[in-house]
Amino acid sequence: ARILGYLERHTLFHDLPRNDLADLVLDCRLRTPFKGDRVFEAGQPAESFYLLVTGEVKLSSATPSGRECVVEVIRAGETFALVPCLDEGDYPVSATALTDCAMVRVPRLAFSRLLHRHPEVGARATREVASRMRRFRTRLEEISTRTVPARSASHLLRLAEEQKGHVATGVEVNLGGTREVVAAAIGTVREVFVRTIRGFEKKGLVAIHGRRIVLLDPDGLQEVAADRGRRSGPGGHMVRAALRERALEALSLH
Repeated sequence: ARILGYLERHTLFHDLPRNDLADLVLDCRLRTPFKGDRVFEAGQPAESFYLLVTGEVKLSSATPSGRECVVEVIRAGETFALVPCLDEGDYPVSATALTDCAMVRVPRLAFSRLLHRHPEVGARATREVASRMRRFRTRLEEISTRTVPARSASHLLRLAEEQKGHVATGVEVNLGGTREVVAAAIGTVREVFVRTIRGFEKKGLVAIHGRRIVLLDPDGLQEVAADRGRRSGPGGHMVRAALRERALEALSLH
């Protein structure tokens, strides 16, 4: 009954006949991985896709140097691994629980049977994948045209608007995740993000209190955010190239 309710509330399955969804549910499973558990490994056959009910999951791959690169963070209400499941390929990246999670595992064969009965589900899946691709294209453009400090400053200002409703001196924002996850959100790696935020603190732009950041000079952050140069320091082009490669690879995941 719980799985049926989770599916009914998602746009892929909304308004489908309850009996048909009940048939699908017979083959679905509710998984509850703990923080740090692997959901699947890159290279494994994509026999299922997932609907995340609660928690967060990271999709990651390895850079040529062997460093883990977080490609995307999946949040509650989103699906992942839909495309490789449908094209009967392998998972192009690995999925790991960032928090304790609950997710519905939807097997490919059972979902294919539903598609035959309800082709409109295929159209909904196409729209969902297209939306993800647009989001990745925007991210790739930002990685290519904006420096890490500019993206970091923009992220902090955006968090202030989302969490407090305004940007002003003294506003405190919560990063809301590990620095690795935040770095992934702006298209960089943890070490570069940490170095950038500490640089902001030395310049008097922010004050750092763990995952809480106090904006001390919003106007200064706005100036940094407006910089669209490519001065990312030694090796910056290598980081961007690796991130672009992994993001493009991940387009096939959704």
